[in-house]
Amino acid sequence: MKRIGQMLGAVTLSLAVQSVFAADLGQDMETLENNYELFQETQNTQQALTALTAMQKAVLDAKQSIPMKLIGQPDNSPEVLGYRKALDGLNTELTQTLALVKAGNLQQAHEQAIPAIDNMRKANHQKFR
Repeated sequence: MKRIGQMLGAVTLSLAVQSVFAADLGQDMETLENNYELFQETQNTQQALTALTAMQKAVLDAKQSIPMKLIGQPDNSPEVLGYRKALDGLNTELTQTLALVKAGNLQQAHEQAIPAIDNMRKANHQKFR
């Protein structure tokens, strides 16, 4: 009976930890979504820089978690590695976009980044959501 209680405790703790990770990841994804919308709509360089910087911070934070779909997968599984690689790709795109905006090329940043980020989002939501 004591063993069953220990097992139930372990399962409960595991579920609690998973929901905390999911909530943090959910917040990161919400930050990405809100700031991406702002970036798409703004013609103001400072607003674009602020939005892109917030997105980059959310991407780096999101790498500390994994989506619910991947819970239980080992850290070195192809799925988890693919998830982290997708976030690295988004981070690279954001770094390039920040450089364009800082150089005064907001319009070019919009033209290059928006289709690229849209494609990344579509492909990776299909895989990991």
